[in-house]
Amino acid sequence: MTGTLVISPHLDDAVLSAGASLHALATTGVPVTVVTLFAGIPKPPFSAAARALHEQCGHPTALVERRREEDARALAHLGVALRHEDFHDAVYRRSPSGDWLIGAGDSLVDAAAEPELHRTLVAHVGELIRLSGADKVLTCAAIGGHIDHRHARDAVLAATGPGVAVELWEDLPYGAWSGAPPPSTGTTLGPPAARPAGPASWSAKWKAVECYASQLELLSSGGDVRRLLDVRAQVLGRRLGRGVRAESFRPVSRSPDRTAPGSPTPPPSTRHTPLRPEGITLNTESSPSATHENVPATADGFVGGSVRQRPPRRAVSRHVPDGSRLDAVAANPDLTALLREGIDAGLIGGPWIGGRPRYVWRSAEGVVSEFRLEDPDEGLYAHHGLHPSEWPEGVA
Repeated sequence: MTGTLVISPHLDDAVLSAGASLHALATTGVPVTVVTLFAGIPKPPFSAAARALHEQCGHPTALVERRREEDARALAHLGVALRHEDFHDAVYRRSPSGDWLIGAGDSLVDAAAEPELHRTLVAHVGELIRLSGADKVLTCAAIGGHIDHRHARDAVLAATGPGVAVELWEDLPYGAWSGAPPPSTGTTLGPPAARPAGPASWSAKWKAVECYASQLELLSSGGDVRRLLDVRAQVLGRRLGRGVRAESFRPVSRSPDRTAPGSPTPPPSTRHTPLRPEGITLNTESSPSATHENVPATADGFVGGSVRQRPPRRAVSRHVPDGSRLDAVAANPDLTALLREGIDAGLIGGPWIGGRPRYVWRSAEGVVSEFRLEDPDEGLYAHHGLHPSEWPEGVA
């Protein structure tokens, strides 16, 4: 038997990120089953983080039960089968030490490692693949670094073997907020590929998204998430033709550096630490203006010998919900490389402080990232993904 097995971390991730593609597959007769791993119904007591989530979603007690119902209605619009597993969401789990894994105000990215859960998930996902007979598995790329997304992805990568193709979808809406590549997987990833779908599949996806009533307000804290998803789909489809909408996937290539089972990838740090790529201190021929005016400058260490400052950036308001933005750190070579690319392209903006530009932008694949100088003395830059409404003119 052949078919597609979809491993979704939460009760909405597969629809938000790959719903149109799943509907398109199902309409061709390919058996598609969406398995949601972290759909277990928790019992009180709840952590402070869980109680806050319940209040935000308007369901103080039976939130997961409500989300299961929403997911069943959503997946019915896509014409795919579903399965809800009993693993608990991170806000309901305890760490190996016995404390709540996620405390009040804690990051869902920096959560403690859970090696035992990883091993259990690997075995469980492996059994699901065996029983389904699927020849393809889709899961998330873990863009944004959420611990449950990393668990789902790492379990799939460790459980699949030869003969089973694996593709990682761009986690939405996080992928539209952040230009950072997915956290290291220990595998070789192919380049992201935009996969178009017809109008009927997009119509089915929008109907499915509407089913997640408990989540839409939370996801729309940075602007209507439905509008954000549509803009992202149009950006991805732009190169394929006028009016085309698409979703993004990255194929996994089996290679010797594949992460061994039982070795989950470490969480990416999100703490602000100094980012000092070679040549980040820019020497100006004249004292730089304290305004957003153009300032001629030379940049030691960069190809081309000069970097031009961008015109004034328009004022922006931060539309990135807490926990979904990524902060650049020196320990993350991928983000450091993005910062260098922005400087090489001359995508910088004043005022200049201590010989450094206040802003650096990087644009690629329809995503604009912003690096903002946080500490001029230390050369600390923080990284934020920008909502499309925040993109500075002339950068995208």
